[in-house]
Amino acid sequence: MGPTDMRKGMDGLAMLAQEVLKQDPFAGHLFVFRGRQGHL
Repeated sequence: MGPTDMRKGMDGLAMLAQEVLKQDPFAGHLFVFRGRQGHL
């Protein structure tokens, strides 16, 4: 995956993780999101 648009908010990022990784984002997994510049 490439950079993540951090403006999606928590719900949008959780949906992204669920769609792309086919995993439940609330099942105890750890997902890391990074913006284009890497400071978020």
